[in-house]
Amino acid sequence: MPIYHDPREMIRGIQQLLSSPAKRLGFFTGTGTSMAIINPVSSGPIIPGIVDMTREVKDSLSGDLKNAFERIEEELLADGKPVTIETVLSLVRLKAQVVGNESLCGLDKPGFERLEKKIETEIL
Repeated sequence: MPIYHDPREMIRGIQQLLSSPAKRLGFFTGTGTSMAIINPVSSGPIIPGIVDMTREVKDSLSGDLKNAFERIEEELLADGKPVTIETVLSLVRLKAQVVGNESLCGLDKPGFERLEKKIETEIL
């Protein structure tokens, strides 16, 4: 016996949830939701999407921090992983934990800590 989806029944259930003060209702939205609000001055989103945010953070870096970012970017691409500020920051934190007294991507432990702080400052 097939099961049928009745949209009217779904709507009734939602109406009951909305009208009941005893039941809580929560909405989960994705990270791209903020991109729907457009800045009238720049004609772009008020809060950039992950791709634009990654580019803006990279563009804000210079010297050894930018070089390390680019090397991490190459490493992610070689592993077939997305190059987003989330994956870059995760890898920066991981490298800071394992670098010890050596260097990786041209940075030592204090260098990775500086890169992490710079990224955090740019995305906040």
